[in-house]
Amino acid sequence: NNLFEEVNAEYSVDRSNNKLTGKSLFQILLYNICEEDKISLRVIEESFNRHQLNLYHKNKKLKASKSGIAARLKNIDFRYYEAIFNKLKKTLSINSNDSKNIMLFDSTVITLSSKLLKCGFKTSKGNNKQVKFSVGFNGLPQSVRFGFESSDQSENISLKEAIKQVVLSKDDIVVFDRG
Repeated sequence: NNLFEEVNAEYSVDRSNNKLTGKSLFQILLYNICEEDKISLRVIEESFNRHQLNLYHKNKKLKASKSGIAARLKNIDFRYYEAIFNKLKKTLSINSNDSKNIMLFDSTVITLSSKLLKCGFKTSKGNNKQVKFSVGFNGLPQSVRFGFESSDQSENISLKEAIKQVVLSKDDIVVFDRG
């Protein structure tokens, strides 16, 4: 709570809207990033108003409309979230006796003519084939996975398999974009 109060005071994000606070918006965005396959204003509105995530303001359960969320996102200073990230990062490094290993993972699809690429999955267009590269790195590549099957088109499969291939300790932090 102190973290949000500090950053809120610095950026005055709740100056014009004290019901849908920067903190509650942060919580709902983080929840959706972690729990939903695709994020849209409608998905955010539904998860905000569902019973799985209960956010309160003055002891009343918050409800928000899609247009209210959109207006709030439009008007909030992005540096507010950047400051939260930086403060959390600093707090983690201060509280950690050893340095945390942050592994970044990303995937991309390469499409080439089937005359050049003998393996891979077929595309819907002509004689092209695709290969999905998933890379894990922490300054230098630590893991490279090539996906040749059509199931590898899904980030949920290709990134998951790339992460499973790396030996990680319980203190390592894995960061990825679910596409």
